[in-house]
Amino acid sequence: MSSETPNDVSYSTDTDTEQTIIADGGLYTVEHDGTEYAVCHMVAYDDDADLDVDYSGEEPVVTNHDEVQKHDEVRLLKVDGLRDHGGQHMAISPSSSLWREEFADLEPGDTIRLDDEEPMADGGGLTWTDLTGFKRDCLEAIRRLDNEGETTYGLAIKRELERQYGEEILHGRLYPNLDDLVDADLVEKSELDKRTNSYDLTAEGKAMLEQRARLLADACGMEQRVADGGDSA
Repeated sequence: MSSETPNDVSYSTDTDTEQTIIADGGLYTVEHDGTEYAVCHMVAYDDDADLDVDYSGEEPVVTNHDEVQKHDEVRLLKVDGLRDHGGQHMAISPSSSLWREEFADLEPGDTIRLDDEEPMADGGGLTWTDLTGFKRDCLEAIRRLDNEGETTYGLAIKRELERQYGEEILHGRLYPNLDDLVDADLVEKSELDKRTNSYDLTAEGKAMLEQRARLLADACGMEQRVADGGDSA
């Protein structure tokens, strides 16, 4: 069971059609038998993970997400299903540092599981453009909460993102992305209590955000406020 894969996205097992790269809506997609697929990176639960699932809401929620074993994997997902469930943030392309040559040979129904010893990427050399839009928004949300003196735990980050997006952010979308940022050494996760974790930017995460802020300020012809909150020079 994947923590980010929409439950009703189906997979074709037809592997006789040659992949054709087509551009659609900003996604890097391939075509199999007339159907568009995106190459997607996601966090999935291990097969033997003991999941506690709460079915009381509109969407099932894994309540022990932080405690169970997970792994990174890459597979093809139908583009229509991604759009319907807001899953475009999972799509990767050959221009990303996450890309591997073997991903180009994926067929519908195939899954490439990435070994824990060989993560997709770490903080070294990772740039702002390597991150998905949602991961960038997570970094910014953590920084805003920190600047306001608020505790940067999961639900606070969720509320901040919901304020920005104007829609509900599901747990199954938020926490796997936060875990990816932890694995990339951009965010540090620590335990507040037995049920709650906090997520704080590492030095690498802060440096990435500050570099992005400088570039945007320069592009807009604006003076950038210094990091400690003082007046600009």
